[in-house]
Amino acid sequence: MLATLSLAACAKPPAGSQARLEVQWTGTDTGKVMGRPTVEWCDSLRLLQIQVVRGDTGVALALYPGDSMMGGTYRVVLPSRADSAPPASAVALRWFAATAIRGFQGDSGSVVVERDGAGILSGKFDVAAKSATDTRRIRVHGSFQGLLPRPAAAGCVSKPAPPDSDVDYGMESTYFRRGFGLKAEIEARLVADYHSTVVEALRANQYRLTVGPLTFRLAKEFGFCYGVDRAVDYAYETRAKFPDRRLHLVGEIIHNPHVNQKLRNMGVRLLARGDNGEFDFSGLTAEDVVIMPAFGVTIADFERLRGLGCVLVDTTCGSVLNVWKRVEGYARDGFTAIIHGKHYHEETKATASQVMKYPNGRYLVVRDMGEARLVCDFIEGKGDPKALADHFRNAVSPGFDFAQGLRQVGLANQTTMLSGESLAIADEVRKSVVRRYGEAGVAEHFRSFDTICSATQERQDAVVDLLNEPLDIMVVIGGYNSSNTCHLAALAHSKGVRTYHIEDADAVETERGAIRHQPIGTTREERTEGWLGEARLIGITAGASTPNNKIGETIVRVCATSGVAPQLQALIA
Repeated sequence: MLATLSLAACAKPPAGSQARLEVQWTGTDTGKVMGRPTVEWCDSLRLLQIQVVRGDTGVALALYPGDSMMGGTYRVVLPSRADSAPPASAVALRWFAATAIRGFQGDSGSVVVERDGAGILSGKFDVAAKSATDTRRIRVHGSFQGLLPRPAAAGCVSKPAPPDSDVDYGMESTYFRRGFGLKAEIEARLVADYHSTVVEALRANQYRLTVGPLTFRLAKEFGFCYGVDRAVDYAYETRAKFPDRRLHLVGEIIHNPHVNQKLRNMGVRLLARGDNGEFDFSGLTAEDVVIMPAFGVTIADFERLRGLGCVLVDTTCGSVLNVWKRVEGYARDGFTAIIHGKHYHEETKATASQVMKYPNGRYLVVRDMGEARLVCDFIEGKGDPKALADHFRNAVSPGFDFAQGLRQVGLANQTTMLSGESLAIADEVRKSVVRRYGEAGVAEHFRSFDTICSATQERQDAVVDLLNEPLDIMVVIGGYNSSNTCHLAALAHSKGVRTYHIEDADAVETERGAIRHQPIGTTREERTEGWLGEARLIGITAGASTPNNKIGETIVRVCATSGVAPQLQALIA
């Protein structure tokens, strides 16, 4: 009998299944993956496949039992020998990559399987494995239980791969989170869609440009961050990789209307939430390609998509994944994750869902210091649990018990929140823990890690630096629903500078001398005439989801409003 352990894509197990797979490895590399796996019987290959995926890492165990699924011991051999005569097995621990192997391959050990009268499988494995690319070695231990095989979804399994090939053994690769290596093919289109000669001129002139009576000063960190840049690249690469297939996007790739419209123009359909608050996946098939946004998706949505068997392109930002690891660790150790964020934001929804991997996982989302103080008071023994439950009814895990849930807490944050506030909230919660349990009890009752996204921090710091010199007005460019853009605008406003948060360059109405903007602290758009007035020193920045061309276009339109557009064109020609 044969088996392989690798990464692949299969449908989710039947509803109600209590299947669970746990894997850990030690040696030159260490790690752990656990969760509810997908379980499939691939009849054409006489293969049972068991898979679990968590974040950037996944493990799949494939058993080759011969004519029928049975219990017994499966001998481990290298995956390239998976066509050996049963009973034998091949085990590989691999990281997701487009097609290349990343990780380790088992070369000795065994997989022991038990099968009860109802066909439910359980078992364990102990495997020695070597790196697929160098001399590193690890020991892989694991167990599984409650597995109920189901027929493979159409298109899930392809013909077996040749020995030592760079594709999943016996699997069609349907999960991608490292791009397709098509950067050269999409580069010209990216430049055409998002490049700005005005922005390049500002960079070349120490982020300062004087046009007639106007002087523009650009924050030194602005616009697309690495995670957004990567997500947009992958979306464009996906279109190039699958030119003839239907492409879908879960929500928005980023919170920028211009970029999302570009994707629509490329034939990408944006999937929206229905009246029930859930994304509508009803029209998807195994032949479709689905892009997951930079914010990530919830575990439930990920499993729904995996169950459909479609190709998944995961653009989740690495900074977001880092937060996920933190809150998952809190849940694993019995701590409630207190998340500084907006409970309705896609990123926070995805982050909060990570704690639900564990039976006792809990979360509580606080939007600001005011809400944090309500939690702090309760930790110190004050406050009414019923009042808290009502206040946070949309921002806690199901069945959250404030009396028990706030005994052990760990702090995390939505990556785009104001860093100073996130750190201050963590400090306040720690002080309350000290008041309740004493300094000696901090380690048992409180945890905190700095999960502020470096790009968010850098853009906020750049605004502060920009304001060290006097400005007449500040223009902040980015989506109204972009959390990091709203915080940049609020930061500038808090420094006493007249600030206009605009969603797109066309918000600057050149002929009428007006501007459409979202006033700080509101969710409505207003139109202000004569906004430029006698302003001469104009600060410019943009959120992490704003492309350079929108920054440049804004400056062009401000110059046109002031009647100095010809001078600008002469400068950048």
